[in-house]
Amino acid sequence: MYKHIFVIDDEKIQADGLAKQLNGRMGGNGYVFEPLSGEHEIMQAVSDRFCSLAIVDLRMDDYPFNGLEICRRILENNPLAKVIIVSAWLPEFLTAMQDLMTSGCVLAVSEKKSMAEWVPELEQTVAGYFEKRDGEFSENSKMLLNAYSSAKNENDPFRKGVLFEDFLVNLFGQIGFQFIRKRVTDATSEVDLILRNDIDDVFLAKFGKYIFIEAKNRPSAPVDKNDFLAFVSKIESSSGLAELGIIAASHKIASTVRLEALRSSHKSVKVLLFANDELTRLIVADDKRYELKKLIDEQIKDVPS
Repeated sequence: MYKHIFVIDDEKIQADGLAKQLNGRMGGNGYVFEPLSGEHEIMQAVSDRFCSLAIVDLRMDDYPFNGLEICRRILENNPLAKVIIVSAWLPEFLTAMQDLMTSGCVLAVSEKKSMAEWVPELEQTVAGYFEKRDGEFSENSKMLLNAYSSAKNENDPFRKGVLFEDFLVNLFGQIGFQFIRKRVTDATSEVDLILRNDIDDVFLAKFGKYIFIEAKNRPSAPVDKNDFLAFVSKIESSSGLAELGIIAASHKIASTVRLEALRSSHKSVKVLLFANDELTRLIVADDKRYELKKLIDEQIKDVPS
C-alpha cells in the first residue's frame, strides 16, 4: 500500500505497541503501520523496502547505528518519504540532526509521551500529511504508487518479480505505449518486456521500432556490470529493431553499471538506468511521457539522428 508507514524503535514493546494503536485507529482508512525493532529487520527494511513515512526513535543504544542514520537511509532509498523523529533525548541530537531538519524531509519532531496522549497527536499529524499529499497526486499516480509499494514489500521472490513487471506494464501503459509484451523468448535469450514504439512522438520515434525493458526486483544484490552487458547483447541481437533499452531496478544499481553505460555511450544501442529516483519521478509526474523524455535527455548524450 502507498500509505505504508514504518514504526522503528530498538525496543520491541514500544514499536509493536505504537504500531498496534495506530493500526487500530487508522488501519481502516488504508494505512499500514509496520513495527520494526530488530537490528537486521530495520536495516533490511530501510534499504530494500517501500515506505512513504517512518516514525523513528533516535536513541538505539544496543545497535551500531542511531535513528539519524536510519532516517538518512530511508530518505536515500525512498525519495517520496518523510520522517517523524521521536526521542526522549532530543537535546543530545540537535546538532547532529541539523542537516535533516533543513532538508524539508522531517514532518515532525516528537517527544515520547503516554500512549493515551501521544497516539492521537501522531494520528493527527499523519492524517494531515497524507490528506495534503493525496491532493498532490493524480489517481493514476496513486495507483502506480500502490503497485510499486506492493512489489517492493512482497516477500515471495517469484510474486515479487511478477508484481514489479505488472507495475512496469501499468507505468509504460500510462506513458502511452499500447502494445506491451511480457517474457518474450527467442532462440537465444528472454526479454522481460518489449514495448512497440508506435507512439506518435517525433523524439521517441528516433529509437527504433521496439524498446526492450529488463525488470530487476532483487534486493539481495544490485544490478551489476554483467547484467548490463548481457542486456546490451540482447538489444544488439534484435537485428536493428530495437535501439533503446531500459534496465528498471526497484533496488540498487551498482556504480560500475553507470560507468559502463557512459563508456558505451558512443554505440548506436542506448541503455537507460531507472532505479528508485527515476521510477519515482515517472510515477508522480503529471505528464509521464514528457518526464520519460527528460530522463532520456539526462542519460543519453548522442541521440541518433
